[in-house]
Amino acid sequence: EVINPWPIPTINVSPRYQGSFLLIFFQVFEGRIPPRSPGISMPVFDPKLKKVKLSNNVWIENLNIDIAGMHNHIRFITEWSNNKAPLNEGKFSGNVDFEFIDGKNQMLITIDSTELTFSDSLWVIEGDNTIRYYPNYLAINNLKLNNSMQSFQVNGSSSLNQDTGIIVLLDNFDISALNVLQKANGLHFDGIANGNAKFYGLFDKLYSTGKLEVVNLSINKMLYGTLNLYSKWMRGQASIDLVGDLTRDQFESMSFSGQYNIHPSDTNLTSTVDIGISLKRFKLQVFEPFVSRVFSKIAPRSSATGNLHLSGTLRAPILTGNILVQKGGFTVDYLNTQYTFAEEFTFTKDQISFENLTLNEMKGNAGLVSGKFDHENFRNFSLDIKIKQDNLHILNTSLLDNSFFYGQAYGSGDIHITGPLGSMDIVVNSSTANGTQINIPLTN
Repeated sequence: EVINPWPIPTINVSPRYQGSFLLIFFQVFEGRIPPRSPGISMPVFDPKLKKVKLSNNVWIENLNIDIAGMHNHIRFITEWSNNKAPLNEGKFSGNVDFEFIDGKNQMLITIDSTELTFSDSLWVIEGDNTIRYYPNYLAINNLKLNNSMQSFQVNGSSSLNQDTGIIVLLDNFDISALNVLQKANGLHFDGIANGNAKFYGLFDKLYSTGKLEVVNLSINKMLYGTLNLYSKWMRGQASIDLVGDLTRDQFESMSFSGQYNIHPSDTNLTSTVDIGISLKRFKLQVFEPFVSRVFSKIAPRSSATGNLHLSGTLRAPILTGNILVQKGGFTVDYLNTQYTFAEEFTFTKDQISFENLTLNEMKGNAGLVSGKFDHENFRNFSLDIKIKQDNLHILNTSLLDNSFFYGQAYGSGDIHITGPLGSMDIVVNSSTANGTQINIPLTN
């Protein structure tokens, strides 16, 4: 008989603990590790967590974990429920058995058939699955999670002697299920994803290939088409090759290729990217959430054509290159004025700039604009924009838009806008033109 062939790590639990562990944030942690009892080869471990943060928008609440073992067997049961909408609840349970087969200490994991609810969607883990591990060997059989027509499945084995590969399959996955994870970004994704990934050499030199296709990809309700992504990680190579494109009705609006260079220890997100991006009349409405503090209603026909290069790290990306914006259009919310333009923009490490952009407004007049947007890895934007106007429509509001002042205004002269978003300085050396009528309500 073999009892616990692997050393059991020491676990220290405080009565109440607040902090982080493995990127999962515990709000309140309570648990106990009672002394060993006669006949029990592993302590009972039953922590209770009030809230576990999976992302800024997703919490698991009332999480109970029960782990107990005797001789060569461990039983684990994990339950959670937030008892409110959207519902996140489930019971994840299974067994771990330690065996001695063919002169090797082996570990066999089985997961019970069970139901999980994630953001009101019911997912089922099918039974009859196994995960077997011993040194230099891993085999996974029929590990499957499904929701109606959607499924995620893992099968295969990898070892030093015989490597058939670990195969991961994604079938008919509705990507809108992921929106809850990044709701704060203002982006809403729709589409159906199918793909696979194959992993070889887990215990030697890792090699993997992957393919992902997302059909009917929509971002904020605008249809972009079909996204194709191919990846390859060669043996002994410290980078993943990436190739992809975005097409709609056989027209390719974006393509990209390059590498994701993996740092041995990526705790500080130090792995780098080196990707070339080609845009062909790529729709710009997708960027509306990122400029909503100043602009809105980016015209549906606004598009970009050009070549960009993405480098740096995921935490500190660097985008360089040039794009030509065609049929550009937007609304300045505070002024309720609409403008159109077509111009080339230059991207450098920490700046986006343009020169002599002709800004057209709905009344048929125009202004000349030059400027730049400074940023720190696309955060902390600061503006430096100069506008030369000639009878330009610069105000189009009513009492409902602004109770302090409203009306119509046309200007001729110079305007200089500088400073960070939300705290800009505006210097105006201008005079009003014909058609200007501004109302300032007088109240008690």
